[in-house]
Amino acid sequence: MPEQITTKISLTIMEFLGIIGSVLGFFMAVIGYIIKRSVFNEIDNLKREKQDKPYCTQQLALCQKDFHSVFEDIKSIKDNINEERKEIKNLHHKMDRLLGYMKIKYEDLNNN
Repeated sequence: MPEQITTKISLTIMEFLGIIGSVLGFFMAVIGYIIKRSVFNEIDNLKREKQDKPYCTQQLALCQKDFHSVFEDIKSIKDNINEERKEIKNLHHKMDRLLGYMKIKYEDLNNN
């Protein structure tokens, strides 16, 4: 008989702990949802405020200046590449003439 009483008592303690855990879990979920919504709501408000503001004229001027400097850099790089191509072509022509004077063919150079 005492074994049945301890089993019944332990079962009620487990049920009690389960109920408390369920209630605490439910309240933690509700609080977490409220906190999450408030944080994301603040982020959404900040995004809306940021979208409503027009760009500052100084920011636009800086952006345009950056774009122009980047385009100028690209143009100068292209010009440099074209100049280097011309130099390489000239070197190839000079090598061809030298090999022609020496009567050496490209096949002879590659066989060594």
